[in-house]
Amino acid sequence: MRYCFLGHETVGAYVAARLDQAGFTVAGSLSTADVVISYCTSQTRLEDAYFEEDGVVNNVAAHTLLVDLSPSTPQFARELAAVAMVSHLDVVEAPCTVLNPCIPQAFAYENTTCFLSGDARAKERAHEVLKALFSTVQDVGEAGAASMAHAAFVIQSSASMVAAVEADALYRAVRAMPAGLGQAAAGRPGTLVPTAEALLESAEGNQFEGSYSIEMLMGEVTAALSTAEEADIVLPQLEGVMQLLEMVAVIGGASKQPAALAVAYREQGEVEELGFDFSRAQDYAAHDHDHGFDDDGFDPEEDFDDFDYEMDDDMEFCSMDEEGVEVGDCLDDEGKEPVSAGLSAASDEEDYGFEDDDPGYDFATERVEEYADFEDDDFLD
Repeated sequence: MRYCFLGHETVGAYVAARLDQAGFTVAGSLSTADVVISYCTSQTRLEDAYFEEDGVVNNVAAHTLLVDLSPSTPQFARELAAVAMVSHLDVVEAPCTVLNPCIPQAFAYENTTCFLSGDARAKERAHEVLKALFSTVQDVGEAGAASMAHAAFVIQSSASMVAAVEADALYRAVRAMPAGLGQAAAGRPGTLVPTAEALLESAEGNQFEGSYSIEMLMGEVTAALSTAEEADIVLPQLEGVMQLLEMVAVIGGASKQPAALAVAYREQGEVEELGFDFSRAQDYAAHDHDHGFDDDGFDPEEDFDDFDYEMDDDMEFCSMDEEGVEVGDCLDDEGKEPVSAGLSAASDEEDYGFEDDDPGYDFATERVEEYADFEDDDFLD
């Protein structure tokens, strides 16, 4: 089976190693791929990768299997599934889930799993690919369910990491108190989960390099916050996690593993000796940022473009042009809401999960007349 990958280079290297070992071969282009696998940390970049003129849906052959490993939202998953249906494609969402992100080789086979959702035929076709990529695969239902399950995982796992960092900061602060009090915080705090223990061990030794990065965690938290926004619910704890992630990314930690969150609670001199630029945090604090859950269309890569996150988000094993997935291409002239054409009026009042303000549906309307000419059974041939 020939595969094509597009997205983050770290995940791309992991995918290539696993699939090559399993006997898959790299396709020369999107049009010759049997399966296209994607992982993007930005929702806008993910939408562009699939819906732009030179994107996936416009350039793959009929009946190609699409496997999205990205952190995303249930709404996007349903949109992609609907577009895939009218384009004669099969798609599954299988957000890559790292069990312990604070170990150096976070993408080791035994440390990775995924939630899986989609229709039965697509999931059956994806079985061989996902078995090669993940130690376990948990089928959670139809389109949107995997993104929902992943969001729940991220809310809890990110909170546990920040909690461990703050417990360690408290111990450090008490140890620095006048003689006699420091003994109350000898050693480091106990932990409740393996992830927290690995994080504190890395932070204690200032070991901040790893394959899973704060950039990736920001993408996952942003997707969870977007899901909350779609459900019209505020998650204050997760918003606080995002603010801490943004600040550490700004001072130079985007490519570091999550243990680097600990530097936010250390003295400026110590942090700068480790290669972080704390002065940039002052500029960040003065910035009117919105954390991705209001009407301003927050995106870390756009709202903080004055800061160098040192991100390297996209790679390719096929002819996909990186220019085709630039951030912001799907936004309107004011950079706020995604542009949408909608499909319900043109599909005999069946909306297939579409909303008037859904991204990517200017593309879908091009398929409406074609869709109207087919019976349901035609898609099963």
